[in-house]
Amino acid sequence: GIVTRGFDQSQAVDPSDPAIANYLAEKWLPAGSAGVVYKSGTGFNLGVSLPQMIATSTLTETNESTGFSPFKQVWFTAYFRQPPPDKPAPKKSKSKKGTSSPLELYTTYKWSSYQTSQFEAIARLHLHTHLSVHAGYRQQYGLLAGLGLSYEQFLLTYTFEPGGQPESGFSRGTHELQAGLRIGN
Repeated sequence: GIVTRGFDQSQAVDPSDPAIANYLAEKWLPAGSAGVVYKSGTGFNLGVSLPQMIATSTLTETNESTGFSPFKQVWFTAYFRQPPPDKPAPKKSKSKKGTSSPLELYTTYKWSSYQTSQFEAIARLHLHTHLSVHAGYRQQYGLLAGLGLSYEQFLLTYTFEPGGQPESGFSRGTHELQAGLRIGN
């Protein structure tokens, strides 16, 4: 995949700082990640992922390098999702076999070799077979909220974080848009 980044220099305390000069505004960069999840029959699940397999290093204002760097960050996840019922739903019911619990609980620990590690907790409520809302808390950053859509194996999630960053002026919030493709069951 790809990511983009930007920087509002009017918010900087010292715009002449060399670190800011080397940070290119509105730059598109390659991105890649991988992970595995163990799903138990009880609904308790464990996962581990490598969210930054491609690292980018800013060398000068016009030259950046990217390289394979999978172990600079590792994420550990535990979550609970009630398993689907064994029996099909009654014919008059609008619910479908295979739907999970209306409430899912997630916790994540993000370990990093170059920045502060972080704890996160999220609750997701399924309002409909294809629609969910979620809210949570990220250590050092505060609250977040979002909306998820799913259709067959396709997933689309939007999350907003209002901008309670550890450094004032660093961010005015984030908007995350994630697209996914579920492979397997």
